[in-house]
Amino acid sequence: MKKELTLYEVLALYVGLPKSKGYFSDNFWQKNLAWPPNMFAVCASILNETGVYVKLVSPTPSITKIYSNGIDGKSLQDISKDWKKNICNQEQHIASIWNDSKTIIDIVLNNTIMPDVIRSKVSCCFGKKNQQKSINELADDDEFVSTILFLLSLSDEACAGFGVDSPEDYEEKPSEIPLFVIVDLMLHENERKSLATFCTNRMSVLPKSLTATVGISLQSLSHHLALISGEVQAYWNDIKIDSKDPSHRQKSHLNILIIPYPYSIESEQFFVKYDAPHVPKLAKYFGYLPKPNLEYIVDITKGLILKSINSAHEVDLIVFPEATFRHDIFIDFLREMNTFFDCQKLKQKPVIIAGVIDKVDTKEVVQTIKNQEFEERNCSVLVSPHRYENEYILNRSSLKGTGYEQVKHHRWQLDHNQISTYEIGNELGSQPGDIFWEGISLENRRVVFTQWEDWFSVCTLICEDLARQEPVSSAIRSVGPNLIVALLFDGPQKKFRWPGRHATTLSEEPGSSVLTVTALGMSERSTPKTPSYIQDKDTSRTVALWRDKFEGEKELVLNDGDHGIILELSTRMNEQISADCRSDNGMSIFLTYHNHFSIPSANGSKFLKNKGKTQCV
Repeated sequence: MKKELTLYEVLALYVGLPKSKGYFSDNFWQKNLAWPPNMFAVCASILNETGVYVKLVSPTPSITKIYSNGIDGKSLQDISKDWKKNICNQEQHIASIWNDSKTIIDIVLNNTIMPDVIRSKVSCCFGKKNQQKSINELADDDEFVSTILFLLSLSDEACAGFGVDSPEDYEEKPSEIPLFVIVDLMLHENERKSLATFCTNRMSVLPKSLTATVGISLQSLSHHLALISGEVQAYWNDIKIDSKDPSHRQKSHLNILIIPYPYSIESEQFFVKYDAPHVPKLAKYFGYLPKPNLEYIVDITKGLILKSINSAHEVDLIVFPEATFRHDIFIDFLREMNTFFDCQKLKQKPVIIAGVIDKVDTKEVVQTIKNQEFEERNCSVLVSPHRYENEYILNRSSLKGTGYEQVKHHRWQLDHNQISTYEIGNELGSQPGDIFWEGISLENRRVVFTQWEDWFSVCTLICEDLARQEPVSSAIRSVGPNLIVALLFDGPQKKFRWPGRHATTLSEEPGSSVLTVTALGMSERSTPKTPSYIQDKDTSRTVALWRDKFEGEKELVLNDGDHGIILELSTRMNEQISADCRSDNGMSIFLTYHNHFSIPSANGSKFLKNKGKTQCV
């Protein structure tokens, strides 16, 4: 007969509790659960292990009672307000961090923060007797389950705005500014990996953007916090936009400039990798060599920015496809563009998301996976203006130091049909049944979420990671980023193809808006060898696809002779209801389609006569 885990053993597994004799004192819990993200971590871990959260949609009398009546006559909302007030009262201790007499953890693990009204509930749930009971036995204890559910809802409510709000949000509530400072210090303490002081390889707690509202899962229970568990390491970063426009924080539209570079790709850029120390049975490895023409792409981008400004669409975000740049070329590109932006005196500089082929950092390998087979890493990187205008940052050797970098999780597998479709058989020599794997380094899985001021959150996926979403799908669905940008090296972005299908699942649950972008050169190489395929210029120039929950799908076609597409998005506020029937008061943000148009670069004709000679354009 299998031994059932006790409550203590489950929490030790998830939360990484220090060694003890099998239980912890009441004083330990009163102190450690005083910080609401810690309370959320513990309660969510219990619910994740037992699955008893489903009882919220078929509530027992105990669950109905505690959610209806609260505790000692105080409602969940009133207790959460008291909890926030108690945290703000720690303002007097913040200064002690700078003189090293206290740490941020000392400040948040203060048992005076916990509202008095819930102390008895904490003592009852996490007392010695319960800690030594099996988790399955406690799952049948109606009083225990109802209390854990309520404490999770309460801690989530108390964390509204954590990791999302900016200092400007507190202009009308200056007494709550310490809350913003403490939360930011806590994230910094944990290297942007968790809001909880419990931060382990097994579990972390991050801010949340959208709530899963279809079906019932742990992600359905919270509006403001997300439990991240398993092998994936998730990060929560933020970017601030310095703008000369005083009204920029009231912006409701986001302008994205899509540059589907390279515009042509030669078959010779694909090659067989013969030097892999490990070769899978009945398979080989292939490589792809990006050949970005720095002078060309800089001039094209400058011209597109000028065209965008002339059309009254100042660019907020520039997106390039997968594998557009090599690391060294990308750094030079950022330098050139920063100089251009300064000369143009833009109201605000754009954020840049790009696909970059990088070399494996040998220092990083020691900390991730040893004995790497390949030197190349296929990365996405998000670079904010604060980073690319800093020469010290650009001079650092690591791509991770340049921006918020994420390494591709899955290798591309090319079969005979795909090799035929992209017409690279001469280089790879494929026969029916042959399989080629992308020869790139794989590392420990991580996903990076970035909060754009207090507006929306964004994360990136790289090609296969959109189709094969495990193991990061749970983290993405838990956080519910407002925007997912998928960088592809793929054929036309038509609704019926695989990117459209997988984007649909994410736009339906958790409700994220999804943009997929491929290179024009790769899209035009895609000519399926089937009787039903008919060559069509609009099809081959469909380089991007947009999908959101309200406006549906939009295919974005690059007109003949053009170099970029402006995608204009609007902000839609919508109410979401969590599984415990709490409303977010209509504060959920959805980025929705407003308009798009194809544009030429003002400098486009300059390089046309050199197209295809030595480097990709």
